Amino acid sequence: MSSDNFSRRDLLQLLAGAGLVAATPSLVRAAPSASPSAAPPYQGPFLVTVHAGGGWDPTNLCDPKGKKDAKEDKPINNFMLSDVQKVGPFSVAPTPGAVDFFKLHKDRLIVFNGVDTSTNGHDSGTRHVWSGNLVEGYPSLAALFAATVASKQPLAFLSSGGYDHTNGHIAPTRVGNVSALNRLTKPNVKDLNNPDRRFHDDWVWKRLLEVRAKRMKRQVEEVSLPASVVAMELLRDARLGVGVLNKLVEKMPKTLDKSSNPLKRQAEISAATFAAGLGASASLTLGGFDTHANHDATHKPRLTMLLDGVTYLYNQLKAQGIAEKTLIVVSSDFGRTPGYNAGKGKDHWSITSAMVLGPTEGSFAIKGGRVVGTTTAAHHPIELDPKTLFPSDKKTGVRLTPGTLHLALRAHLGLSDTELEKRYLIKSPKLALLKG
Repeated sequence: MSSDNFSRRDLLQLLAGAGLVAATPSLVRAAPSASPSAAPPYQGPFLVTVHAGGGWDPTNLCDPKGKKDAKEDKPINNFMLSDVQKVGPFSVAPTPGAVDFFKLHKDRLIVFNGVDTSTNGHDSGTRHVWSGNLVEGYPSLAALFAATVASKQPLAFLSSGGYDHTNGHIAPTRVGNVSALNRLTKPNVKDLNNPDRRFHDDWVWKRLLEVRAKRMKRQVEEVSLPASVVAMELLRDARLGVGVLNKLVEKMPKTLDKSSNPLKRQAEISAATFAAGLGASASLTLGGFDTHANHDATHKPRLTMLLDGVTYLYNQLKAQGIAEKTLIVVSSDFGRTPGYNAGKGKDHWSITSAMVLGPTEGSFAIKGGRVVGTTTAAHHPIELDPKTLFPSDKKTGVRLTPGTLHLALRAHLGLSDTELEKRYLIKSPKLALLKG
């Protein structure tokens, strides 16, 4: 593909191959004459939501339920109560990697147990958990945040899946192949593994870009028909979009993760995007949690991968110098049934958990090192006293729901009473869940 024949359509095809299908200005609803670099760099705060797709099992993680007796007839889980470990205030199931995760993050971590999603459906559960409302049409928290604080940024809202509905307020940028992204931003390099192999010498390439820029300027000035003006401006902006991607690639780690954990690649792009000042939020996802058969053999490795991915995300944010500006929220469609079915699997259960990791100091800090909410031995929710957040009876207590958590998250993110937030009201009790 020659530089003279490189069109906006070609760029969009390459962007799609890289998984960045909303990286050009027109797709984020900017005016044709707008430049992707028009807005100043966004410097935080940032939000990352991590979705465990399919319905995770909190009783194998942060709300453990073990057997009291080895001969228990219908256990919730096959491990013993004596296998559960305490890490500070947290009770941790014997899932590989879980204890290390809680030891590492305990001071910046809040666990919310007994969250009632009121549904066993994948779509409705995912929507409720990430928008705060069961009804259709509500944008995800990550989309609402990006649309409010960084609407002019070219990569304001990154998404790798999960519930990323925006209701038209912001364009989600689909995150995909990092290698294709690098290929797109280095058109003069033949082999990414050997950057010295180039199509043209540096001085030739520089001259080609200069000639192309002059030619584009002349063509824009010469056209007069409105349709032609729009077409030329769109082409110009598409080419400027490559400059935006260059800013992103400059912040990518020099050595990319090569493991089989997709969360790590999503984390690399998300942290780099934030550090480059190009975006405000990201929706990360890891599937494989809908374990209706062979639950123990398949679910625990996914939980281990999830925790490893979240730690990798935190380390990427820390390496970019923005961990203290970032809130990480981890949850799933719903939970799994308290007990096994005939296929040694677990089915859908409306009670789940959520985890929030955040800074421990500064105005954006949360009060970590806490567990909010609890469940019975049979994994049923227990109401909370709205002031103390301790267990209460049903007459005076309130039940923890995704809506209750979202109100607290919105307040912490500075979304309360904004014009956009008022369009998506949540009718739930307002509790001081993050500050304590």
